[in-house]
Amino acid sequence: MIDEKMHAWQDIKSFWIFEDPEINALSLETKKISVPRLHIPLARQNIGATREVLKKYIPEKKQEESLTDIIARRLKF
Repeated sequence: MIDEKMHAWQDIKSFWIFEDPEINALSLETKKISVPRLHIPLARQNIGATREVLKKYIPEKKQEESLTDIIARRLKF
């Protein structure tokens, strides 16, 4: 459940974890046209454990941060 919406594993194409000294974020690439990517701040989560669990269900695929993502992260949104 993300933002009060359910997202099924089969609706997610891949994931990538952006690691940053200030904040880590999980990016999910979805099959939905209306919501192609979901970004979830990971705060104090164990990145290694999170990655291992996700890899059991969806492939890990490197993603590039969009300009919007970079600005939002810098402004701490």
